Amino acid sequence: MPRKSSAAHQVTLTDDDMAILDWIARFSYMTSPQIARVLGRSLRPIYTRITKLEEAGLLRKVAWMIHRPSLIVPTSRGITAAGYVNHQDGRNRPDLAVPQVKPSMVPHTIWISDLAVTYYLMGHRVISEREISRLEVRGRRPEDYLHPLQYAAWHDPDRAAPYVPDLVVVPNDPANPYGAHQPNRRPGFLSPQEPFTTLSSEPIVDPDTDYTYTWADIVPLIPSAGLPVAIEVELSQKPYRNYLDLVTKYQRTGHLAGTVWFTHKPSIANALTRAATDAGSTDDRHRVAELVPWQEGMEAVL
Repeated sequence: MPRKSSAAHQVTLTDDDMAILDWIARFSYMTSPQIARVLGRSLRPIYTRITKLEEAGLLRKVAWMIHRPSLIVPTSRGITAAGYVNHQDGRNRPDLAVPQVKPSMVPHTIWISDLAVTYYLMGHRVISEREISRLEVRGRRPEDYLHPLQYAAWHDPDRAAPYVPDLVVVPNDPANPYGAHQPNRRPGFLSPQEPFTTLSSEPIVDPDTDYTYTWADIVPLIPSAGLPVAIEVELSQKPYRNYLDLVTKYQRTGHLAGTVWFTHKPSIANALTRAATDAGSTDDRHRVAELVPWQEGMEAVL
């Protein structure tokens, strides 16, 4: 049902509008193609809705690279309109920080958003780093939130706050409209004319190489037995001791099934594989996957 915003420039918020605001509030910012993909819409109506929301002061567009899609960033009003509200001093304040666009962090943030969209379309629940920090670090837990370490990785004694994964995936979410149990799912690959969903077992033929693979090959999970899976994206090389420290601590966590690491650099993949061996991590707790720039424009952020 359409809803009215409380903004000075009122706009009727549709379900798609609320979904847009929710996603960008949770993941800091996204591109229009990513938003179109998660909603199963073509780009034109998405551009129209984004313009309306921008005029209402609920989001802003930020250009970050020439000839690339702008970043869609929530404003303070957009975050509260999405339902992330902290009632303080008689006023409704955003309960998630207004994102700051730092050029050095854009590639990492955009890749996290992209992986989140794909995992969501595969029928899983996706929980952003911002959500985890809100629940775990700042104590904004709902009354039914009974497990304080259900999603955060661990309380590291060397850190002032818990270490938080880039993304957490809860496999096979019953409430996900794209779950395997849901009917009317449409297969597709890079078709801008059709709504796009993702079946993990759907055979995909690369239009350039004719190579056949599945979405589960591109964005894998590990056996979870119902436990959440941590997702980490590594774009920049770190000292080996950093990887060993992280992998060792992930290996010790009992509330997570394990970790999937995404990187586009063989040197990072080799370091993570070596760290897993040295930490005694097994294949059912640790997996390294290649970041695949399958979506148009994603190769520009590597």
